[in-house]
Amino acid sequence: MKNSPSKVPIRWIAFDAVGTLIFANPGVAETYTRIGNRYGADLSTEIVRSRFQNAFAEHQRTFSTSEEHELNFWKRIVGEVLGTVENSDDCFHELYQHFSLPESWRIADHAADVISVLQSEGFGVAIASNFDRRLHTALDGNPILCDIDVRLISSEIGWRKPSLEFYNALVERCQCAPEEILMVGDDFANDYTGARNAGLRAVHLGAERSDIDPEFQIASLADVLPLSRCGL
Repeated sequence: MKNSPSKVPIRWIAFDAVGTLIFANPGVAETYTRIGNRYGADLSTEIVRSRFQNAFAEHQRTFSTSEEHELNFWKRIVGEVLGTVENSDDCFHELYQHFSLPESWRIADHAADVISVLQSEGFGVAIASNFDRRLHTALDGNPILCDIDVRLISSEIGWRKPSLEFYNALVERCQCAPEEILMVGDDFANDYTGARNAGLRAVHLGAERSDIDPEFQIASLADVLPLSRCGL
């Protein structure tokens, strides 16, 4: 399928990070359990998983952010999930640093091939993530993702997705029109709705949703390639 004459070609593909390009390996609950129990938490993975989900949902995060804000956020999450532990500062530091390690993340299926093909075909590739500076370390140690140097990280620009400010910063970094960027992510609000509200094109990665036109849903990163060529 060729681009419609009235349709602006896509020049950049921006990927969300966690849940789209990379996944915690082992999972978050497993890691919290293993490290927390070494400091005396004595919790099961099931309890940790439930506590983590509840704590994450209860803490409403503002659009504005910073490295300090993110650090304090995670301190609260760890404290609520693990409860009282021995040497709580050391426990938190070990957990926090764990997720900066390249070996703590696995790359998503098809990501390597998709990124390689996109770059070979002249598309710009960016990462647009609600994360903090630890993401740089995780990416720099990954042979597939280390060459993606356009990285929009919320703690560094001061705004989180789905804010307009975040996506305006992405457009500025890519030095193109908003409609020339295709945002790909697994979070409906942050990656899909936020991007579209800012004038970008966007597709939702994951299980089918009734509130999104099928044209804007993909089940696999492999589906990005035909969309990047024909547009949306």
